[in-house]
Amino acid sequence: MRGFSYQAFYLRVRLAYAAHRLLHTDGTVEKIASEAGFADISHLSRAFAKYYHCTPGEYRNRQGKAARRL
Repeated sequence: MRGFSYQAFYLRVRLAYAAHRLLHTDGTVEKIASEAGFADISHLSRAFAKYYHCTPGEYRNRQGKAARRL
């Protein structure tokens, strides 16, 4: 993929997986962080905030409310 290092691409894949799991499961953020290959919640939260501009919990709440309105 042009313009992305493998590491950056892989981080985006893991973040997308975590975002999907946040919306489609009731798993804890800690469990989702582990499943997505992050060392702990704080590691996921920092990366998630940089990419999605919110914490994983905020993302789950915002997106879940939007989905319920449809």
